[in-house]
Amino acid sequence: MFAILSVALSIIALGFSLYVFVDGRQRDRRDVFLKIHELLLSDDALRGRQLLYDKITDEASVERLTNDEYKDVHRAIGMLNALAYYMKSG
Repeated sequence: MFAILSVALSIIALGFSLYVFVDGRQRDRRDVFLKIHELLLSDDALRGRQLLYDKITDEASVERLTNDEYKDVHRAIGMLNALAYYMKSG
């Protein structure tokens, strides 16, 4: 009788552990999605993407960017690169 109770409690504990693992994984994925969404809508990222769209046409246009504009473009490209990595990873 004691052995059956021990096995039953072990199975229940294993099931609970699996549930916590799956739930935590889903929560982490949601949190990463929301963080990426928040970062992509930040002022710096929007400004960098707008600069990419408006001003970057060739190599000479990159050289005409100010230091702050260059940083914004670089940050936007980095964020889009991270987004692409997360999309590829699923």
